[in-house]
Amino acid sequence: MDIDVRIKLSTVDNNSANVISDREIDVDVVNLSKDGLAFVSDEKFELNTYYDTEVLLWTKEKIQTVLEVVRTETHEDGRTLFGCRFIGIMPVDQLKIQIYEMVSELTER
Repeated sequence: MDIDVRIKLSTVDNNSANVISDREIDVDVVNLSKDGLAFVSDEKFELNTYYDTEVLLWTKEKIQTVLEVVRTETHEDGRTLFGCRFIGIMPVDQLKIQIYEMVSELTER
């Protein structure tokens, strides 16, 4: 099933919003759960930084949330895997993701 994730390149920090860029980028999602997601990207994201994020599920439902980068892992091809947790995600949106996980597991069987 298709999942599109767009990350807005603006950091959220305790003192002010430090804008990196006015653009949004698409990333390649590797894993999605109700608590966060992992993606691969050529862009560089620093640990403990926050990004506005839009997750578009296969049902075309959009989930707006903030991601915190909590883990990075560089691969041999130069791309980096980023592990992120959701900040301030609504319970109803977590439920949508759990439903996605169940449907995804059933279709893999």
